[in-house]
Amino acid sequence: MRLLFLIFILCVAWSTSYARAAEIVFFESLYDVPVMVGLSEVKDQSVSFDKAEGRIAYAAAIGDDIDETSVLSFYSTALQQLGWHKISPHLFQREQEKLEISLGKSNASELIMFSINPVSQ
Repeated sequence: MRLLFLIFILCVAWSTSYARAAEIVFFESLYDVPVMVGLSEVKDQSVSFDKAEGRIAYAAAIGDDIDETSVLSFYSTALQQLGWHKISPHLFQREQEKLEISLGKSNASELIMFSINPVSQ
């Protein structure tokens, strides 16, 4: 009986931690753009405000052992599922907003920058 109880507790603990690991995390300033697994948001580089013409928002993420191909592939799939239309590998549009993805380096890590601007800009 104790063995069954122990197995039950271990199963519950495992399933709870697995569910937490599978949660999707979104950028704070880009509340509808997910953070790719392996990336961490650089919160002090986030900016967001609304204008009459539309939202302007910037966010950045950093990650080790992340390559440009996997980043662009992930965001191409994820953003299109969220209603963004792919204009080019780095540019997406949804309604009157455009989202641009730029990649660079920060020390030895990959730095991925996101910007959302009204289409008119």
